[in-house]
Amino acid sequence: MLDYRTEIQKLFRQVEMGVHEEAIYYIDIKSDYFSVYHSLSSQLGLLKPAEVTKLVRFYSYCKTFVDATRPEGVSSEMQGRLKSVTNLRALTTLHDSILCLGDEIVQLTKSPSIPDGTRV
Repeated sequence: MLDYRTEIQKLFRQVEMGVHEEAIYYIDIKSDYFSVYHSLSSQLGLLKPAEVTKLVRFYSYCKTFVDATRPEGVSSEMQGRLKSVTNLRALTTLHDSILCLGDEIVQLTKSPSIPDGTRV
């Protein structure tokens, strides 16, 4: 994810150590990175429930990350040191969860989930 984690972690440490009293972090994402998910979401029922859960959770986490880092999102507001640390820690954790789920989803393609072997 374009090294967002490194930047968030760096800012998080700086605020936590008191280098900055508070911090804002935003990414002005204008593209729709969810078009594939939206176009294929009607076919999610063809997958195993555990696979659907991972896919839906992955895109929900990504949407949360995008929304939180928009210029008007929660991470863009000056809220003091404690709140900045909390928000940056949450963004780091969310980013890690996105990457882990993405890795798990990639592994799903190694075994067919539909009896005839076709993939969605």
